[in-house]
Amino acid sequence: FARYQVAAGTALLLEMSTPLNSGTSLVDDQVEAVLWSPVVQDGIELVPAGSTVFGKITDFTRATDQRPTGSVSFAFKIIEHAGTGSRETLSTHKIIMEAQRVADTGRGKPKKRFDPVDVAIPAGMRLVAMTSQPLIVRIPR
Repeated sequence: FARYQVAAGTALLLEMSTPLNSGTSLVDDQVEAVLWSPVVQDGIELVPAGSTVFGKITDFTRATDQRPTGSVSFAFKIIEHAGTGSRETLSTHKIIMEAQRVADTGRGKPKKRFDPVDVAIPAGMRLVAMTSQPLIVRIPR
């Protein structure tokens, strides 16, 4: 195996496999996504598209009348190489997703009240995760 290092700060272009919702999520729930674009360095494909990343929910806030926007935070901790099936430790920066507030305007008159809304992240949604530490990749020669 040849050993390579992917630098901290590298963007991982991901497509969510696990749907998330701040109204039903719990801390430590598993989150899964798939790379839709490979990680390439110096012309060498280090991590192919189709590789799976695994992580966990680190925090959530359910929407309430007092806090009308729900949020969910998660980070990825493991990557499974699509070609070799090998797994490596991964560390990404936390991803924080917050619902967008929608004002209830009533009959054309603005109201100060916001209806509570939880954030929903569907399977298939694309997002970017940034590595927070170098990632070691081993590729067969």
